[in-house]
Amino acid sequence: MLRKIFYLFFLILIFTGCTQKNDYSINDENINLISGISLSIKENTLSRNGLTLIIEDQTNRGYLYNTQFQIDKKVDGKWKPLKYLKKENVWSTQNLVVDENNKLELFLNWQSIYGELENGEYRLIKFFTDSNRSNIYYLSINFYLNF
Repeated sequence: MLRKIFYLFFLILIFTGCTQKNDYSINDENINLISGISLSIKENTLSRNGLTLIIEDQTNRGYLYNTQFQIDKKVDGKWKPLKYLKKENVWSTQNLVVDENNKLELFLNWQSIYGELENGEYRLIKFFTDSNRSNIYYLSINFYLNF
């Protein structure tokens, strides 16, 4: 019986820590404040449903990355967060680090989160934390869809 309660508690803990509501907007002044880290899109991977993001981290500070991100669309010259298809989305909480070449490739599929994107100008905001998980940082990369 005690084992069942432990498992139930463990599942609740995991699922409550892995969801994000889209009820906020990231302030532009908090994006791209860290130098020594760059984002790029792997050639020939951008589609209406996702992309492969390359993170290059030359800081040697042990930043932790995961699959969490946000997409904004430029509307009338201003960035607007896209609305989620569902109220809450589940993100992987697995911590990822750069390899021995200081790079990390992440395949990001947003179809279940945002749906298929239409033509336009977008930016992807990538979230990451310091090694203590005490601060959240944001980097962005702009991209255009014109298929």
